[in-house]
Amino acid sequence: MAKAMARLESFIERRDDLRLAFDRTWSRAELEALAEKESYGVALPPSYCHFIHTYGPMKLDRGGGMEAYPMVQPDMMFGVSPDADDACGAGDEELEEQIDVSLGNALFFQYQSTEWVQDFFCFAKDSARDDGELTVIRYWHDEVFENCPEPASASKHSYTFEDHFCELVDEIISEYSR
Repeated sequence: MAKAMARLESFIERRDDLRLAFDRTWSRAELEALAEKESYGVALPPSYCHFIHTYGPMKLDRGGGMEAYPMVQPDMMFGVSPDADDACGAGDEELEEQIDVSLGNALFFQYQSTEWVQDFFCFAKDSARDDGELTVIRYWHDEVFENCPEPASASKHSYTFEDHFCELVDEIISEYSR
């Protein structure tokens, strides 16, 4: 993640219209204590904890009060259990099963664009691997729910926060290079 962060910071330094903003960093003890929250019911993934401990929650400031990709504070995450009726393709039994199986109860941690558009990324709470990492899931308000694309090197259902952040950096650079 450090290389991805360096790429992002280098890109932002060359732009007058963008700025990275970080909230305070969190201690490891503070992050570990969040697993005790009844609504969380799971330890936060190590790669996410490392990021929050090192940098703090991040957002991209586009100027004029506009922000993109804001992360919520670690203690302000909330559970997500989308209703299949809200998804594009509602009524499709296969889609409803995918929502129930893939998402189940998830823990929302980052908006896709702004707080006003309900597109976000969340951790699948029931996807813990042996190393403690959780799968990152996308929730788009007007499209089919799906797992994030898998990097070529990853096995099924192992799209971690580190994978997410590295691809997010690529997405930001691509989108704001136009």
